[in-house]
Amino acid sequence: MTCRPALFVMSAIAAAAACGGSTLEGTYRNANGLATLELKAGGNASFALMGEQLTCTYKKDGAKLVLTCPNQDAMTLAIHEDGSLTPEGTFIGAMTKAKQP
Repeated sequence: MTCRPALFVMSAIAAAAACGGSTLEGTYRNANGLATLELKAGGNASFALMGEQLTCTYKKDGAKLVLTCPNQDAMTLAIHEDGSLTPEGTFIGAMTKAKQP
């Protein structure tokens, strides 16, 4: 029964990968620094644009991210293969993930 421990370990790794949090989590900024988006665990987010800070939520929908902030229309962002995000229909432009120190 040597395959049982290996099967258990493989299952545990798969479960950890599935529940280990979003690879989207982190802080994103546009090129001029006027827009900052912080994606947090549990679908929570904060969005700052030109000094105005909003507490928001987000959901991933395929290659899109939908950001919902109070008293604002939902914002859809394209998720690119390089990990950057681009808000649709805005002047913000591509947002790249900040490097962790």
